[in-house]
Amino acid sequence: MIEAEADTILGEAIRPAGEAQRRIYGGAPLNILACAIVFALFIAIGSVGSAALYPALGRTADLLSLLFLMIGGIVAVSLYARLHMRGFLRALRKLGTPERSRSHFRFDDAGLSIENGRIFYRVPWSVVLLVAPTRTHWLIQVDTTTFAIPRRAFANSMDEQAFVELARNSISEAARNRSAFENQ
Repeated sequence: MIEAEADTILGEAIRPAGEAQRRIYGGAPLNILACAIVFALFIAIGSVGSAALYPALGRTADLLSLLFLMIGGIVAVSLYARLHMRGFLRALRKLGTPERSRSHFRFDDAGLSIENGRIFYRVPWSVVLLVAPTRTHWLIQVDTTTFAIPRRAFANSMDEQAFVELARNSISEAARNRSAFENQ
């Protein structure tokens, strides 16, 4: 048997994880160019368009230009995130990650386990930082890892409610205070 142990600093794996993503998917330069073009278009529309089309607006044209600048920035960042994620997932598929895998989720008094034939996680309730619902998933935060449990994984609403009660009763009081069980 081989064992390894090291003290780790919070967040130290984020940079290496980013590096691994960069090695897997090198499409960042094209994504940045596409986003810069979108951003420049918004600036042009806001600056030139508002002043040329509405010269009577005066100072309001400047505010309109600023509004287009902000919207362009938001659209460009959102576009970059989507392009990056799409490219990263495409690259993972090329490396052999299956498009779909059957995941099994188990919840008991000791914690939760997730298994899909390729990976296995066992997480005690004591390390859960928060549990929060989305429209389609339950999110369980453990340090820098977020586990997403699809709501469709539960056989019925009674099983989902049993999970909610187990999680609520099993996590720490601090985690319970950060969680959002009632927003399900």
